[in-house]
Amino acid sequence: MKLEEFAQEEIDRVDIDQLSGWLAKQSLSKRNYKKLVEDFQAIVIMQQAGFYEQADERFTQWKNIPVPIEMYRYRMAIAARAGGKTLAKKRFMLLPDMAKNHNYMKPWRKLVRVNPWMMSGFVAAGILLIGLFQLDFSDDSAETATQKKSEQQVVALTKEVETLTETKEQLADKVKKQEQQVAQEKKTAVHTYQLKEAKAALDAKAYMEVDRILTKEVIEDPKVAATASFYQLKAKHRVYKSIPKNYSAYLATYPKSVHVPSVLWMKAFREQALGQPVYQETLKKLAKLPKSPASTAARDVLAGKRVLNDQDF
Repeated sequence: MKLEEFAQEEIDRVDIDQLSGWLAKQSLSKRNYKKLVEDFQAIVIMQQAGFYEQADERFTQWKNIPVPIEMYRYRMAIAARAGGKTLAKKRFMLLPDMAKNHNYMKPWRKLVRVNPWMMSGFVAAGILLIGLFQLDFSDDSAETATQKKSEQQVVALTKEVETLTETKEQLADKVKKQEQQVAQEKKTAVHTYQLKEAKAALDAKAYMEVDRILTKEVIEDPKVAATASFYQLKAKHRVYKSIPKNYSAYLATYPKSVHVPSVLWMKAFREQALGQPVYQETLKKLAKLPKSPASTAARDVLAGKRVLNDQDF
């Protein structure tokens, strides 16, 4: 059986109420058990909420005060769930010798593979202190005052676990956001590189290469889509494979793109080449845009100062 499965079975077998009652009864006459009562309530709540590391940490603060052997089994199960075999073995070696050699701890000795001769003070399992006998829980009653105090402590500890749960969720959310950010940055870096390659292909007049370089993912990336689509359109324009509606589609999709002036100029040129008088309206739209090389050129064409050509803006 796997260690984690065995540990969970041990947790399920432990009678929490009986152990709590035993500790409460001891605390009435022995002062050193009073803190254990509070700690045990916290440990149980943390274990039930899945905070095995925190529950294990609480147990490490206990001194070797005699407790039932069932308590040590519970302690080992929590350690195993918290840190696997390595932590379980470490915690086992810190147990009192008589606890380590008790018959009820034999499964744990096997699972953590502890050599009996490595444990100092090997003692026969039958010769044990009272705290290591299997408990007789025939009398599990506790004083009303102690029970009330325990209930109050449970409420407080429940709130503590709720806070831990919220912190855990917030941390998980933060990690998820960081992972998403890293993935986005990686994607952006790849897309930026592809844009540079496409621009280089345009400059080198290798227009047929532009479509091959710009993948679907780049075109759909909101951060670079306007520029990527402009490069595609410009490549088609240069090899005379574009028509006026291609420019119109770009302008409708990316009305705020920095490439709008260049697209309007290319659209007007293509419309004129196709003998469409509407190119005059396209130039008027371009001329109304803020000052830029393309808008200035459009105003000059409309004023008869220059001709409409296939200039690269």
